[in-house]
Amino acid sequence: MKIMRDAAKLAQWRAPEPDKSTIKAARMNKCIAAVADLVRIYVSEADMRKLRQRGCLHSVDFPEKRDRTLRNGEGS
Repeated sequence: MKIMRDAAKLAQWRAPEPDKSTIKAARMNKCIAAVADLVRIYVSEADMRKLRQRGCLHSVDFPEKRDRTLRNGEGS
């Protein structure tokens, strides 16, 4: 479940509106299973493998974590 939670956060960073808001609302309500198909649109199987290997969203694998300008709709 932690892997899907991290995948949802990554998908939220990558998704445009309105998907971004949908994913965020599901994360906040702890209903990630409801948006699993939507998450898989923005998170590839290779990304899922990285999440499983490290067990977390690591900035080496996912630069969006440390650099907000890489996130969709965020940054200056």
